[in-house]
Amino acid sequence: MVWELKNKGFAQSGKPIILVTDFWRPLVDTMAKDDPGSIKVVEFARTGLEASQMLSEYLC
Repeated sequence: MVWELKNKGFAQSGKPIILVTDFWRPLVDTMAKDDPGSIKVVEFARTGLEASQMLSEYLC
């Protein structure tokens, strides 16, 4: 839901949706086939620490 709201411009687009590990990658890839622009709001982190660092960058 958040992903679609951000993708359509109804939610703040300055911060990404950060997905930890590749669990959701198949869904993201499927969505990107139908709407290539939809992945612009999604970022992947390999670890929780990396996700935390990404959040720190966007919140500063």
